[in-house]
Amino acid sequence: MSEPVVSSATQGWESKPKEAKNKKSATALLAQTIINAFSFHICVLNKTGDILFVNQAWRKFFDENFDLPPANNYFIGTNYFQICRQSKGLFSYDAESLIDGALQVVRGELDEFSMQY
Repeated sequence: MSEPVVSSATQGWESKPKEAKNKKSATALLAQTIINAFSFHICVLNKTGDILFVNQAWRKFFDENFDLPPANNYFIGTNYFQICRQSKGLFSYDAESLIDGALQVVRGELDEFSMQY
């Protein structure tokens, strides 16, 4: 099983709004391309835990293991912390640890956090 890694980076956008939008789009495209190169499942979260985008391995895993409608969009836009809090079953006990570690990264208390689950 792959080990998810949570990491945080911030970047300011002090340029004009149109330039900022183009830079953000280019940055998002570059980030998507980079994370697609990894074979383990990756979802990128914002500071509040909303899923911004996922890599191809995440999508493949969901396509092969879940019967979800296309409108689900691989949980993009859904709050990952909320998903963890609602989890039930054999491995749900790890959910709070995952949330705590991710939030420590967001708050700058850790540079990265990894956990196999």
